[in-house]
Amino acid sequence: MTKKHVGGRGRKAINKHQTFGVSLPPHLKAALDAAVTQEVSRSEVIAGLIEAHLLKAASAKRSSPTAEATAAQHKASKPSKTPTNLPAAVTVISQQMKRGLGWKPEKYEVAEKALAEGYTITRKADSANYTTEKGSVVSWRTIQALLKQGVVVTLD
Repeated sequence: MTKKHVGGRGRKAINKHQTFGVSLPPHLKAALDAAVTQEVSRSEVIAGLIEAHLLKAASAKRSSPTAEATAAQHKASKPSKTPTNLPAAVTVISQQMKRGLGWKPEKYEVAEKALAEGYTITRKADSANYTTEKGSVVSWRTIQALLKQGVVVTLD
């Protein structure tokens, strides 16, 4: 069996996770020494303690009904991604957009088509989306990006 190189100054090991050091306070070290017998080594006792701790943590995580309830509450109280301060109407000041928003070419075409459909884009009363003068729908995310670019402005 060949040994794998684990980096560093020529150190090689079959399993680099095979050994690790544990520093314990004196009272725990004394308890560990008392638990060690002729048949069981210190590392086996430590491995057993770690395994018992992991099993206890996993069973506590599975059997905890409050964790599921808190997750449901957190999901319910999560704020929506739609901003509340959307402008009622925006005015188009340029039909051409600067590239560089990370959009796909189709997205630029759709946005520029919407910009060419009139000089005012108004927000729908019942949603966060906007409509052009000719009735095309523009998403609020697109409007926010256009506001950042300076292609549309609010005249409130």
